[in-house]
Amino acid sequence: MYNLLIAIGLSLGALLVGYGLAGSLVAGILPAVVTFIAAYMYLARKSLAQLEAIMGRANDEMKVFQTMAPPTSLAEYNRLLALRTEKLQKTRDIMAAGFPLAKWQYLVAEQLHAQLGALDYMEQKYTNARPHLEKAWSRNWQSHAMLSCIDFREGNKDGAVARMEKLEGVASKEGVYWGLAVWLALEAGKRQGAAAPRQGSGGGAWQRAAEADGRGGAQRQSARCPRLRAHLVPLLPRAGAPAAGAGQPAAHRRAGGDDEALRGREAQVQAPHAAALGPRSCGSPGA
Repeated sequence: MYNLLIAIGLSLGALLVGYGLAGSLVAGILPAVVTFIAAYMYLARKSLAQLEAIMGRANDEMKVFQTMAPPTSLAEYNRLLALRTEKLQKTRDIMAAGFPLAKWQYLVAEQLHAQLGALDYMEQKYTNARPHLEKAWSRNWQSHAMLSCIDFREGNKDGAVARMEKLEGVASKEGVYWGLAVWLALEAGKRQGAAAPRQGSGGGAWQRAAEADGRGGAQRQSARCPRLRAHLVPLLPRAGAPAAGAGQPAAHRRAGGDDEALRGREAQVQAPHAAALGPRSCGSPGA
């Protein structure tokens, strides 16, 4: 906000200078436009550089978990658990310190809320995650996909599916999006809608993943792409969701080897440092 106001003020100053020198407002238009663009770009980059520094510090706090060996004793487990709690809280404090930048630059608050919400989601603190995720940028589909999963866990299956459908415009090229969207639709009993072709580049992926239900569901289809599978697992609703198999077709209740592997992978990806979804997926669920 402040960056924009400063840029506007400087451009008005350039306009007046042009008017004073040439005696015409028209002569000041070009200097005013150039001044506005240059000033805003400089101020915006400065604010974003400050935000990147804050996020870098937060990421440094969590790097210890990337190379840490699994605990071999109960005492070691308790020590790591205490360290994890301490590091997570420090990471949240570092990110919260960046909110004053929101007064200077648009979308800073939205980015910070998205990261804080993702941290809480990965920690399964869904009540705390919802307010942050709701304040994330509307084009940040990962944050709103997490909201869909929270809706699903709370029993609002129709709302979860509807929210995912609204994200199609910004996430139609993301294989992870199609895998999760189809999984939620099938689990919500909306097989007809899931199988319907969609407009856009991702329609084929949606349809192929839905057709895979007869071979074990969208989860098993995602097993064809390990990177897609690794990204999809953290978003899947966990304990607290309706019991698997309750009121579901027999095809959804089959527990093949792929589904057991999915459960095992789920336990491995709940690392506290996973504040974001990581690299882009490797393609559609059918890839």
